[in-house]
Amino acid sequence: MKSFRFKSLIRKYTVSFTIEYPVNQSKPTNPTDYDDLGKPINSGSQPTVQQSEGAIVSPTDKQIYQSGGRITSSDRLLYSLVHDIPDKSKIRYKGTTYSVESQSDYSDIADFSVYTLKGVDQFD
Repeated sequence: MKSFRFKSLIRKYTVSFTIEYPVNQSKPTNPTDYDDLGKPINSGSQPTVQQSEGAIVSPTDKQIYQSGGRITSSDRLLYSLVHDIPDKSKIRYKGTTYSVESQSDYSDIADFSVYTLKGVDQFD
């Protein structure tokens, strides 16, 4: 099956951003592995950070409406030629941090993936 090539279109609107991959750690099982707020204490491992490129766009009003409130105007969609950005990764672009919520992989019929990026509250 012949796949569609969107590489030139995505490259036309490409921007640079930083990906912070989540730290792979096992779930803490000891009660002392949690802080006073119930969050797991970091094991000292540092997340992997990498520069990448892709087209980051705001969702359309129709996409926001059809999502039933799951997508908001502060979220973004990332069109990327990279197919292996894991969920929960942090995307930093223009001073704003987004978390990868989901991926739509079109690699079977095209040469790109679409990631839904949720805006991260600066107090998290």
